[in-house]
Amino acid sequence: MSTCKTLLHDLYSMINTTEKISNRHAVALRIAEVIHLVELDTGPYGGYSDQENHKRKPYVVMISRPATMDGLIRVFSSTFIQIQIHSQFRDFRSYSEVYQSEQDAVAFLTFFAEREYDKALEVPTK
Repeated sequence: MSTCKTLLHDLYSMINTTEKISNRHAVALRIAEVIHLVELDTGPYGGYSDQENHKRKPYVVMISRPATMDGLIRVFSSTFIQIQIHSQFRDFRSYSEVYQSEQDAVAFLTFFAEREYDKALEVPTK
């Protein structure tokens, strides 16, 4: 089983347990699932979700496509989601924005994955 499939299996098993997870963790897991569905996880670490050693300890989901893009998504709360991307694509060479909702972050990631960059940049940010 590939690393990505193993990570997704772990994510699904965490969601489907009776173990209580935080709202931030649930948002991070749902974003990791979206990243897998839109294929932003083809690199070695894409789709991986973990809690970062940071002052506020956000949950982090990594995105990756070999030779074209790396990035991460930090979930500080359900209303403060930071997306950072380093890419070869125009307007995204060093992109960092904060989104106010999970829906806005997912919309951005979906448009970005479909290479509809103008629509991605129209998604509201903080």
